[in-house]
Amino acid sequence: MKLESPTARPHASHMTSHKPIRLRRTRPPTVKQLAKTKLFQNVPTRVLKFLLKDDHIRLWTLEARTQLVLRVDEADYLYLIRSGYLEVRLYSSLIKKGKSFLLAFRGPDQIVGEMSAIARHPSVAFISCSEPCQLIQIRSAALERAAEMDWRIYRNIASLLIDKTLQERKRIEVSLMNEGEAQVAQALLNFWQERGADPRPEGGRTIRGILRHRDVADYIGCDRTTAAKRLGELKKEKIIWYPSRGNHPHQLTIIDVPSLETKARSRK
Repeated sequence: MKLESPTARPHASHMTSHKPIRLRRTRPPTVKQLAKTKLFQNVPTRVLKFLLKDDHIRLWTLEARTQLVLRVDEADYLYLIRSGYLEVRLYSSLIKKGKSFLLAFRGPDQIVGEMSAIARHPSVAFISCSEPCQLIQIRSAALERAAEMDWRIYRNIASLLIDKTLQERKRIEVSLMNEGEAQVAQALLNFWQERGADPRPEGGRTIRGILRHRDVADYIGCDRTTAAKRLGELKKEKIIWYPSRGNHPHQLTIIDVPSLETKARSRK
């Protein structure tokens, strides 16, 4: 599993497609808000109050289509996602399918930059988003001191890392499937399981967060045209639905779950 490092910076020539970072600071979170997260589950109130003093933790909004930097003014930060989805990518000269390779999506209650709190591990991964993301910014040095005060923080970090590993294992399994409807169908089922879905008035359930053809293609390791073709076939069969054109959000609705599961088990 490849992990992000706050000290890693992509080469300037690779950053031309990204707008400068735009983080909008709001206010500190409350003890109650922190206690509800997986990172601080069962952590004593006194430890959370320590983190909240001296501006160790703040709420931020990362605007769409911007890159998240984990080191600011020589300080390392960990980010806990409240809403939205971040893309963790890797620049690699070994991969010829594009300038960058998608490592993973990270969504609500997951963390990025956690390695800065427990190790100094160099990497070339970078993080960006295609939709606005609400984040809790935590100074890594303060988190390390808090973890020394209460062991549950390290236990919770380990649990979150295990969740990441399981998600990445599922993604690897999909990438090794034969190309076709089955591969795309299983990718959509994985997105459904990881992100959850909300009911749609017209029927079906819409997978949470932005989900573009490009995201499906990156997830399974194919080009966008191939992913679009397979998605179009599933849409034509009324198994899924998504808006074709216009200013609609990039969202995808699963209409017929049993049929999608059947497609995923097929060998086509």
